[in-house]
Amino acid sequence: MADTTSTESVIDEVVKRLALHLKASVPSLKSVLEDFPEPNEKLVYPCVSITTQAPEFRAVSPYVVRPVSPVKNNSADIMWVIGIYDFKLQLDIWARNKEERLDVFDLVFNAINPVIEVMGLSLRLKDYYDIWCRYDLDKHSIVDDEGTSQRAEFRMKLDLLANCRAIRVNRAKVMSEIQLNQTLAPASADFPVPPADSETIVIK
Repeated sequence: MADTTSTESVIDEVVKRLALHLKASVPSLKSVLEDFPEPNEKLVYPCVSITTQAPEFRAVSPYVVRPVSPVKNNSADIMWVIGIYDFKLQLDIWARNKEERLDVFDLVFNAINPVIEVMGLSLRLKDYYDIWCRYDLDKHSIVDDEGTSQRAEFRMKLDLLANCRAIRVNRAKVMSEIQLNQTLAPASADFPVPPADSETIVIK
């Protein structure tokens, strides 16, 4: 079983979910690369590449989210939040000409900011415990240099900030508390029916 609590797994998932979102939201893109293209790589325009580095980690006081495995022999795998991961992503738009570059930028901008009143994007990291990740556009710039002119390609760079909770899972002893409620008399305004039976997982 893959270690889905590793830093590498969350990096891959943060990039992957943004790539899938852009593919679905901007169908005119020929491809969405999850790495910066090699110098000799032949691109099919228009396309987008996404790159990032290891995130910065901010510690928080750990707290339990939920068990992630059935309770067995009073033990279960427990999902903890131990901090926040802060990412800096670079998204590059690659186009055949200036007009196409601006057209694709407009579509990508709208995909990252689907609700203009609340700028930014929230996506579920389905392969990282289904938690939310927040993406925000920080800045963008046009890249026109001698190299891009010689290759007859037009590029725009977007810097994004992303963050999500840092998860760790460990095996812990748990206690299942069963609270039974018995109704001794018909319900009334003075004696309402108690809530249904409930079960609470408690870390020992």
